[in-house]
Amino acid sequence: MNRIFTSLFTILFCLDLLSGTQGLMAQSKLAIQDEAVYPISSPQTHQSKRRLAGRPIVKRSGGATGISAFSNEECTGARTITTGVTVQDSASFLNTQSLAPISCGNFTSSVALDVWYKFTKTAAMDTLYITPLTIDDDPVVEIFSGTCAGPSIGCSDLGGNGTREGFIISTLTVGTTYYFRVYGWDGVTANYNVLIKTTAAPGTPPPNDDCFAAQALVTNVSTNGYNSQATQSTPPVFCSGSTSSNANDVWYSFVKTSAMDSVILTPPVADLVLEVRSNSCPGTSIFCADAGANAGIEKLNISALTNGTTYLVRVYGWATQTGTFTIRVKAAIANNECTGAVALTGSLNCSSAITGTTAGASQSLAPIV
Repeated sequence: MNRIFTSLFTILFCLDLLSGTQGLMAQSKLAIQDEAVYPISSPQTHQSKRRLAGRPIVKRSGGATGISAFSNEECTGARTITTGVTVQDSASFLNTQSLAPISCGNFTSSVALDVWYKFTKTAAMDTLYITPLTIDDDPVVEIFSGTCAGPSIGCSDLGGNGTREGFIISTLTVGTTYYFRVYGWDGVTANYNVLIKTTAAPGTPPPNDDCFAAQALVTNVSTNGYNSQATQSTPPVFCSGSTSSNANDVWYSFVKTSAMDSVILTPPVADLVLEVRSNSCPGTSIFCADAGANAGIEKLNISALTNGTTYLVRVYGWATQTGTFTIRVKAAIANNECTGAVALTGSLNCSSAITGTTAGASQSLAPIV
């Protein structure tokens, strides 16, 4: 079996003798790694609503048809959410506004026709999901601490229609009851599922299942990933002449540097789609790759991207395909070839050091025996 290692090292070239808020974290989505959600303590900092001007608004009665009263219409009647149990519900034009809409991600709905829920934090709880049932549904979520009159500690309004909202709740206080409300953007009915995930729950999504929990990539370091049990955060894109039937995605991010030239996705079995998006969840698609079939390597050239800017990377399987993979952001290494060898300068008492790494290096010559 071939073994490939990378290492970090320091070279000393000597001329003398050798001597010896509490808050919700949008994490890497479920670390939501902290893949994952953002600190609840600063509700304005982690939201990035991206709505297109002139977007058509269609009022839908959805699951609210025929319902004249809601038991969770007010906070005092908040519906209890149990860990691991998915609750399907809706907030519609039949509801009334309990509190004014919160300004979230620099956007504020014109009205907040809300319904209420609550949960008592346990040690195992790590993520709260609000998942739209269709691409037309656009829920907004706000969470409160302690009582109905408690302070607002966070909001989630990450995307437009069809985008999942949520929080990482692993850092909340165990034993405390938290309340949250859901309402449709601009009073339009929103149909959705509510789920609280735990760290011990089997078959749950990867930690970076959501954009708000995107895992940061390290230059020239291969990161292991998987999309088994992942769920769709935003619809699939038209890529390489076709569009997948769904996009059960996982998310990554990187900060562009001048040396970076590509993002490389290597799946051993599955047919995966690679996409780079702007850094405002769920972002706008910049380019994508879906050139290979099963086990096909996907690669995107990122040389032209703006240095110093953070970008999102989304990976999903074609149709329903899932599997493991490695992903890395490649950057040119100055001394990857002999012609770029770094000169070593001698110093007294080993005071001059050069730090280097073999991560991302390629083979120049065959191994020596």
